[in-house]
Amino acid sequence: MPTSSELQVNVAEILHKPGVDRPLEGAWDLAGLEILLAKVTGPVHADLMLEGVMEGLVVAGSVSAEVTLQCRRCLEEKPETVEATISELFSDDPVINADDDVYSVDGVEIDLEQVLRDAILLVLPSSPLLCLGDPSDCPNRGEVSEEGRVELAGRRTDPRWSELNKLFDESHGANSSANGTKDV
Repeated sequence: MPTSSELQVNVAEILHKPGVDRPLEGAWDLAGLEILLAKVTGPVHADLMLEGVMEGLVVAGSVSAEVTLQCRRCLEEKPETVEATISELFSDDPVINADDDVYSVDGVEIDLEQVLRDAILLVLPSSPLLCLGDPSDCPNRGEVSEEGRVELAGRRTDPRWSELNKLFDESHGANSSANGTKDV
């Protein structure tokens, strides 16, 4: 996790000075960047231009990160790279800062951490489908047994399904007893 000073950038020389700009490149580890089926696994890389404008300054450029995506169909994981383009306004004017789409300038410094987090989280796919095409092409699909249960040959079962599997086993056992059949 970056220290607060790593992503704090002094912008005194460009704040409120239209046309004055400064490049900024770097890579930072931002802990906790993940959603249900996607997780950032490496540093967030940024290639930015900080440009002074009348209202404060604009941070524009590209942001990228290595992520691990988990397929919503088969639960296989796959490494990918996500990229985002940003253009964000920072201002020290309280009237402008009343808008939720504007980041604040603290004295003569800006904090880029929230901008980078927002940019990457917004491009993470919420429900990645990594095995494209026919569902039977999915390497983790498994076979459907006579009882209707999917058997994942040689594959792990997602632990999130354990309670549902118990309910299935209980209801399957109750149905067999009612029919006078017995599970072997």
